Amino acid sequence: MSYFNVFILLIVSFINVQEKHFVTFISDEVQIIHKETFTTVIIPFEILEGYHIQLEKVEDDNLLATKIDFENQTGIEVKHKEFISLQYKSVVLDKKEVKVLDNTFMVSVKLKLSPNKKKQMLKGKLFYQTCDNFKCYFPRELKFTISL
Repeated sequence: MSYFNVFILLIVSFINVQEKHFVTFISDEVQIIHKETFTTVIIPFEILEGYHIQLEKVEDDNLLATKIDFENQTGIEVKHKEFISLQYKSVVLDKKEVKVLDNTFMVSVKLKLSPNKKKQMLKGKLFYQTCDNFKCYFPRELKFTISL
């Protein structure tokens, strides 16, 4: 096998490697509450044991805040989103105590749905930076879809 073929094989294998996620979307525990004018969706996430992620707002410029975003879709208007049921942990970074998210958390999303649409899918992504007791990892983007 030539060096070129080995190089191509190596590149293809790197492309196909799946990125390890430190946060899991718990699809079985999603709550959807339909009211007259709005729908509220409670989206649960779990952080792998031994890791933590940054808060929505960080004070240190070296840390990346956790964010959740949703695709713009016809018939679904995101009115409000909020991180809820947060479990905090304190860690020391550069001799400074910092509050981080640990274990589980949820996001509450208030939606206005078009009455004309039958089956709608809420598509989103959670952007987060994970750390453990020794280092921080490259940021990740966890995509998820919820049937409304």
